[in-house]
Amino acid sequence: MSDRITIRSYTKNIRGHQHEYHQMVLPLNGSIEIQINQTAYLVSVGEAIVILSGQWHDFKADEKAKFIVVDINQLPQNMHAFDKQWFQINDALQSYLHFIEQTISSALIAEHEEAMFKMFISLVEGLPLVAKYDFRVAKVIARVQSYPEIEHRVKDLADHACLSATQLKKLFTRSVGMSVMQYVTKVRMEKAKSLLIYTDTPIAIVAQQVGYLDPSAFSRRFHQFYGQTPRELKRS
Repeated sequence: MSDRITIRSYTKNIRGHQHEYHQMVLPLNGSIEIQINQTAYLVSVGEAIVILSGQWHDFKADEKAKFIVVDINQLPQNMHAFDKQWFQINDALQSYLHFIEQTISSALIAEHEEAMFKMFISLVEGLPLVAKYDFRVAKVIARVQSYPEIEHRVKDLADHACLSATQLKKLFTRSVGMSVMQYVTKVRMEKAKSLLIYTDTPIAIVAQQVGYLDPSAFSRRFHQFYGQTPRELKRS
């Protein structure tokens, strides 16, 4: 099996298999549920999971979700001493995944594929590998990332994770290092910044896409978060 990068989608019907090579799964959008050795994982945008050679794994995902899947014969050096399979990726690698998506969707030639794979490995080797969160916290993170445009209340998110509001607040802060609502704001602002930089979407529409019906309120919160208004960011 040669090293390769592909874009894949799955179904809500549970499937299972194993293969004679390692595999990394990194969501472009949506989430995937994977079970490895009786341990269940929910892998969302900003995360990755490694399935080792020979490991049986069951998986399912919403049909609309898309994933970068990397088949690899030899793991990156920094993973040799890392005893977890589910970890967080940084903004640089997440951005590169979208570059891969665009490149694969165009006329990809063999020379580009090899360079793209080498760059991917280089970015992975530069990651400070940190194990991911409690499954219930991951469910909340996945919901916030998938639907930044809707109103998120702690009670609703706690119900989604089958926790009380108090339990979620404590577990989330301990796991993520910020409160639930601080995380909601972070996700919204990061998506807004990406839309403002990489698309020509009007500011008022960007505001709506991250949950703000009032563009002025969005502008104030964006300024608080980044130290400049959305309009100033676009000008720069």
